[in-house]
Amino acid sequence: MARATFPRQQGTGLIELITVIVVLGILFASAVPSLYGFMMANRVSDAASTFTRSLMLARSEALKRNKPVRACSTSNGSTCDTGTDWDSGWIVYVDANSNGTFDAGDEAVRVFPRLTSGLTLRGSAAVTRSIGFDTVGTPTSVGWFSLCNVGSL
Repeated sequence: MARATFPRQQGTGLIELITVIVVLGILFASAVPSLYGFMMANRVSDAASTFTRSLMLARSEALKRNKPVRACSTSNGSTCDTGTDWDSGWIVYVDANSNGTFDAGDEAVRVFPRLTSGLTLRGSAAVTRSIGFDTVGTPTSVGWFSLCNVGSL
């Protein structure tokens, strides 16, 4: 009587497949927290860079136009707010009548949109609502801004 021969099996078995999936799951679980931290730091850095560039724009426009230029917080993009939160957006405008408010006759240079959700931007008392530059580019008030990440993705 002849022996039956079976063809040799090739490929991976169920045990090997499960082992690979478990190892990949462990690697992914350890990488997610560091990726989350990287994404948060990147959001804050991007917002700080955008705000800094907007203040540099205001200063350069004051020098170029030889007129006072201001930046003020806004929530609707067309009027300056009386509140203290800059994270809802801000306007860089030429203050043609030098009264420190965005009104008729003032030209909006650029309107910056709301910051990414979870970020807050606040100014010290001197720059709570606006900051300006005179005709030679000197700031009309001195203060500091605080950019914080208080939310999550």
